Amino acid sequence: MQLNLRQIEVFRAVMTSGSISGAAKLLFVSQPAISRLLSHTEQRLGFALFERIKGRLYPTPEARQLFKEVEAVYDGVRRVEELASELSEKRSGILHLVSSPSIGHMLIPMAIAQFHQTHPEVKVTFQPLTVVPLTQMLLDHRADLGAVILPSQHPNLLSEPIGQGNLVCIFPYNHPLASGSMLTIEDLLPYPLVS
Repeated sequence: MQLNLRQIEVFRAVMTSGSISGAAKLLFVSQPAISRLLSHTEQRLGFALFERIKGRLYPTPEARQLFKEVEAVYDGVRRVEELASELSEKRSGILHLVSSPSIGHMLIPMAIAQFHQTHPEVKVTFQPLTVVPLTQMLLDHRADLGAVILPSQHPNLLSEPIGQGNLVCIFPYNHPLASGSMLTIEDLLPYPLVS
């Protein structure tokens, strides 16, 4: 059985809003119209998408699995919409960046500002992420470029060093560690870490 785009749209609206009334508001249609289409979709599929318990909808395991694929489709649609918007604005492209939070708060915004001076026609999006979601964004082609402190070891990603820096420890001038010019991890072990 093939789902049409309207059935997918209604299913997604119910999943994201959690209710028939929420889906109706999202899609600007009546609640009975949502209920009828959802019921028809379940009949055509041959399995229930939601359990109805005390007037509330709870997604079935099949619905959760289907929703993952629907979200992937919607991500693709969003990328098409972004590209269409860029083309209508006569921009020459869009660059999606991700980085680890540690460098995402200062270094990346500075790099974006510098890039924008020489490439004002390119739209740049940026999202700071931890390593696992950052890696997944790159693997799913939802990001074009990532910046992290430690190199990625993933076999499907190419990493290239672009700089290096020093790690520093900050403490009061009269702290016991202030006498040393170089510290090791072992020197820090007796002290609480704020990270």
